[in-house]
Amino acid sequence: MIVTDVTSTSDVEELATRMRNLAVMPVYTEEGEVSVEVSSSISFSNATDGFAVLLADASVHIYESESSNLPAVDGTTAMLAAQNDSNDYVNASDVLRHAIEDNTISVLYQPIFDVNTKHITSLDTIVRVHDEKGRTLAPYFVTAEAHRLNMSVQLTLDVLETCVKDMTAFRKVAPELDIVDICLNGPELGASIFHERLEQLTHEQPQLRFGLQLGSHAIHVAHDEVDDEVADLAALPNVELGLTNAGTTYSEVAAFAHLPLDFARFDKTVVRDFRTPRAKQIMQRTLEISRDNDAFHVVFDGVETLDQVEFIRSIGGTFAEGTLLSNAMNANEFLMRLETMGTSLPEAAPRQAE
Repeated sequence: MIVTDVTSTSDVEELATRMRNLAVMPVYTEEGEVSVEVSSSISFSNATDGFAVLLADASVHIYESESSNLPAVDGTTAMLAAQNDSNDYVNASDVLRHAIEDNTISVLYQPIFDVNTKHITSLDTIVRVHDEKGRTLAPYFVTAEAHRLNMSVQLTLDVLETCVKDMTAFRKVAPELDIVDICLNGPELGASIFHERLEQLTHEQPQLRFGLQLGSHAIHVAHDEVDDEVADLAALPNVELGLTNAGTTYSEVAAFAHLPLDFARFDKTVVRDFRTPRAKQIMQRTLEISRDNDAFHVVFDGVETLDQVEFIRSIGGTFAEGTLLSNAMNANEFLMRLETMGTSLPEAAPRQAE
């Protein structure tokens, strides 16, 4: 469906939600009720992208949408698939387990830009796990299921090793690029194998800096169980601790007072709602904390419009990431970008829905 003459991305998202709600009515058969799930994705055009680019982009994102339903497949659906000799049913948990055990995960890199200098300052990471059909498991499922399987530590170690290898290649082209951010699930904080490997890497790779991002569960673990271990991590050379999902109920603002944090990353929903008084207050207050501590910096995630960039500048923000600035890329794509464009941000036209 091509949608034109819309005023904001939220209008398109609301339309997609209404369509999904209408389409998921159950189907009644002689064997009983069959539930319906809907996969959808949204692509936005700009002044240069044509319909072919939009369709290609949608084809990629649709796999992410489809894969987000995989963990919710119930026993009835699995039984029907087996009875019909269907290969569509995938045990997403087994896919993830094998990917971690065999270290076949991949990592996407989302550049973080300085909105004033328009240069890449660091890289955020997104874990990618694919099933046998090439569909992508949703990132939130990967982290949550890895925790349930007691495989969070191994997953994070796999990501760490991949990042070190890729950063070595990136720095041959852009030696000024030295910071990569990795999300922690919580169990890593108390795992000696993770501490030991990270300490080893800080000595083997003194030119690299690692930003360890604490999500809601990791913050809970840090508060209640491993204060000494967190302090040891923060004391490692070239290691920074950060708070992700800042500004939401998951961010636990008390972490600012209890943990040796070096940075915070605003949740995309907060940045998207930058015009609302509550979101403005949250972002301005966090920036005040940053100004009170020169070593503390703030990243605005989910930047999709030029208005958001102007807002960030207006309140004294510096670092941002999002689709307006750059999409997440695999290592080969990002290396090609570095080789052709360096770390600078080209002037881009506003993205509009089509």
